[in-house]
Amino acid sequence: TCTANFASGSNITLIAAPASGSVFAGWSGACSNTTASCDVSMSAAQTVTATFNTAPANTFALTVNKAGSGSGSVSSNPAGINCEPICNASFNQNTIVKLTASIISGSSFAGWSGACTGTALTCDVTMDAVKSVTATFNLIAPTTFALTITKNGTGTGSVSSNPAGIDCGATCTATFNGGSSLTLTASASGGSSFAAWGGACTGTTLTCTVTMDAAKSVTATFNTAVSSTFALNLTKNGTGTGTISSTPAGIDCGATCTATFNSASNVTLSATPVSGSSFTGWGGACTGTGSCVVTMNAAKSVTASFALKPSSVAASPGANAPTDRTINKGSLNNPALSFALTLPGGQLSSITLSVSGTGNDAADLTNVKIYRDANANGLVDNSEVIVAQGKFNADNGTLTLTPTTTALAASGATQFLVVVDVNSSLAAIRFVPALGGLLLLGLGVRRRRWLGALGLAVLLTACPTPTVVQNSYQLKLESVNLSSNGAVVSVTALPMVGATLTVQK
Repeated sequence: TCTANFASGSNITLIAAPASGSVFAGWSGACSNTTASCDVSMSAAQTVTATFNTAPANTFALTVNKAGSGSGSVSSNPAGINCEPICNASFNQNTIVKLTASIISGSSFAGWSGACTGTALTCDVTMDAVKSVTATFNLIAPTTFALTITKNGTGTGSVSSNPAGIDCGATCTATFNGGSSLTLTASASGGSSFAAWGGACTGTTLTCTVTMDAAKSVTATFNTAVSSTFALNLTKNGTGTGTISSTPAGIDCGATCTATFNSASNVTLSATPVSGSSFTGWGGACTGTGSCVVTMNAAKSVTASFALKPSSVAASPGANAPTDRTINKGSLNNPALSFALTLPGGQLSSITLSVSGTGNDAADLTNVKIYRDANANGLVDNSEVIVAQGKFNADNGTLTLTPTTTALAASGATQFLVVVDVNSSLAAIRFVPALGGLLLLGLGVRRRRWLGALGLAVLLTACPTPTVVQNSYQLKLESVNLSSNGAVVSVTALPMVGATLTVQK
């Protein structure tokens, strides 16, 4: 049969097989090569000529066939066979042709048959006649292991796998290729919650990973949910303000700080501070300062903290500030410095003063007190209380005082008055008496003679006018510190100089 009809567009492979004593010389027409096979595309009626010549008397043809479900190739030494695509060639009489089988990945070599036998990858063929050899390749069956899922507990649910195979549910056992990695996912039914994995998986998250290096078993435990919904409660604290919202909706705190959510649902909370405040962090079921996610497997509480942002404080000389004056030792509550503060918020943490003068202020100024001057008259009135006090520890030193909460103003500017107490035990003034007249004590003739003989005399002087010594002292406002949102902000426009106090000794 040298003529046949084929479907239009099909590809036809023609294979030339020379008979004994002949050799294939090549194709012509629709094919034009010298290999043992050619492909013809049936786009029209085609004509092909195959030319066979008489083989020289001293050569024989060797044909190699491949069989089996697998894949591979066969080559020869000397060259000629390279199957695919050349599966036959002629060799000189009595030539020993070594055939070599090469395996493609996923296949195995099953063995030779015909002019070769055995399962070695090579075989020798002596070309003393026309010969035929078959090489068989088979697919390698992959190693598989079984994975079995068992469900227990008081609740219900399902387990699925990726790659697919487990759908338990219906399919709780499946086989997977050795070495493959599976992700199991647990899904609780309504009214149930996933409790934990057991066996080849551990933990309480909804997914787990199993490596199939052996047959394995996994247990998934589902329990009846105590409640289908749980309450989430938000509390705000700190010196600042802000709002909290949730996804899914429910919390808008603001107005709504408690809401209920479905069991096992994930609620994302977001904090938004108002102008002048900052969000400082979560507490309770959330931590950190970013968005937080709360898994509602129980009733939960979350705290959101806001703080006032740092702000500066303006200081200015107070109204009715003390003026320079002279005071006596032992005097109390001598006004020395007056200043006003405008506090926008936060805690007034400390006030630092300095002193300078001609005397020893650490010894002479026994107490330094700060009053909140409510009526701004520059004097200490009966209704005004001390908000801070202390004492300089060194001459020309500094003193930092911590005010009480009464130093805080509700709004607007607050005036403060700094007063000092002066030591009542100042050093006495020494003087050297001048030489006075000589007075003889005469209480009778005999006694005068006796005293005159001894030469005793008393020097008498008049007391001089006392010398008044004056030392001056002056206080300065060096700094005012305001604690707000963990930061310390110093007041501007300092130092501020007070009145000069001249102390008389």
